[in-house]
Amino acid sequence: MLGWQRLAPAWTGPLLEGVDPVGLFHPGEGPRLRRTFTTALFAVAGHLAKADGPVQEAEIETARGIMRRLELNEEQTRAAIALFQHGKEASYPVERALRRLGRDCARRALLDRFLEWQMEVALADSGIVHAERNLFDTMAEILGYSRYDIRRVEDTVGTRLRPPPENGTERALAVLGLGPEADMATIRRSYRQLLSRHHPDRVTARGGSEAEIRAAAEYTRELRAAYEALAEQRAAGVVARAGEGS
Repeated sequence: MLGWQRLAPAWTGPLLEGVDPVGLFHPGEGPRLRRTFTTALFAVAGHLAKADGPVQEAEIETARGIMRRLELNEEQTRAAIALFQHGKEASYPVERALRRLGRDCARRALLDRFLEWQMEVALADSGIVHAERNLFDTMAEILGYSRYDIRRVEDTVGTRLRPPPENGTERALAVLGLGPEADMATIRRSYRQLLSRHHPDRVTARGGSEAEIRAAAEYTRELRAAYEALAEQRAAGVVARAGEGS
């Protein structure tokens, strides 16, 4: 019981054992798993929201949206809010909560959902900062995911949350993590940094799995296509301006 008291206020446990949203848990996934999953979900979300400084209203509202999707009743919602607040503490044992989740939850699809909801909280404000990225690395290591798995979750959730770019230039800039103000030097620098960091050869040298190597190859193709499209566009603009001045 002492371990649970460090992970969550004791009064929240019995309430969370009855969480039963349609379609999330399988019939054989009993009270212990439901308690473990929901405890980790909201406490880790609170820790994640606090990682980049003061918790923003958008992060709180995202957490409340997850509570609504879980079909929590009033008492369960109060417990989830308490967990979110508990997780914000710097001393919260986040790795312990994740290890318990990884031990109790054997179903990958349920862990996928956990990561997707954490990503929604992380992307609710201005995007993912270094401290949040480190926390996702910890989640990946403990729960058995790769960095490329986390990137795919980020891409999937980000696409769902953000309006799609209106044109090819915006899409290409988004792939490189840049905004419309980026000049060609910035585009080139970002491309080279991302390509160096995620190149399949580097993943291979690090002992990455075949799936990780394939994901890295796909990502580098996206990077190259985005860079080439932007370089061609910028070059066309230079030629056009030169023609206007002749």
